[in-house]
Amino acid sequence: MKYLISFSITVILIAFYSKHFTNSFQFDDSHTIVENMAIRSVGNIPDFFIDATTFSSLPRNQSYRPLVTTKLAIDYWLGNNDITSDQINPVPFHITSFLIFLIQLWGMYLLFEKILSFSYGANASKLFSLAAVLLYGFHAAIAETLNYIISCSEIMVTMFIVYSLYFFLRYRENNHRYNLIISYFFLLFGLLTKEIALVTFILVFLVETIFVKNIPLLSLFVGTKKSNSLYKSIKVAAPYFIISVLFFVLSKMLAPQWQSGGESAIDYMLTQFFIISHYIFTFFAPFNL
Repeated sequence: MKYLISFSITVILIAFYSKHFTNSFQFDDSHTIVENMAIRSVGNIPDFFIDATTFSSLPRNQSYRPLVTTKLAIDYWLGNNDITSDQINPVPFHITSFLIFLIQLWGMYLLFEKILSFSYGANASKLFSLAAVLLYGFHAAIAETLNYIISCSEIMVTMFIVYSLYFFLRYRENNHRYNLIISYFFLLFGLLTKEIALVTFILVFLVETIFVKNIPLLSLFVGTKKSNSLYKSIKVAAPYFIISVLFFVLSKMLAPQWQSGGESAIDYMLTQFFIISHYIFTFFAPFNL
């Protein structure tokens, strides 16, 4: 029954998003895909991991995201056999992003089920997890990310963060160290995809505290016992923080010319409140997309 439900949801999702597979390149797709000569050969893939300039044709946008560039190179190879043509086929780019999206959704179900099982038991967690994934997967606001080709970075990094958290929880459940190692690897893959993976250590801390230890977040700083639990949660999340900081330093060394948003970092930060507010509002009122 589980596999039948999964298959049915997948078919409905494909039908739901069927019109987006031929959508053209837009906005930042121009300098990261259309005008980016580096992705036109899969032979350049090793260079993506040592040279951030391969990410974009615009120096200020050349951030260190080698897994994203690798995906784009494979997409180009799949759909554009004529390397002399200036017309790039967008279909493979959309197909691979959608496949990653499906893998992300499955990971979200596993993660939600694992989180909720710590608090509500296995039976209740399955129903709530499925409902949450369906709401996310079919939400109109998600179409914006799927339609925008270079936003595959958002889909990929979310997938890696989700699986990093899932395997962390598996480790906390059975204490098998290989699950923790797998979790670290997914964190690394996320960092190789987009800088937002840096938040993983915060999520690990929150999951460990709220769901594994069942401590209300607001009561963390009250009492000796709570302080001791806080210390233990920080200790658990510390390796994720160390990996993230080391990677962040390395990425800055490899991409010194990159600027947030391609312009002033200060201006970029000042716009974030508006952007975050926009997406929160869009989630509850997905209009004018």
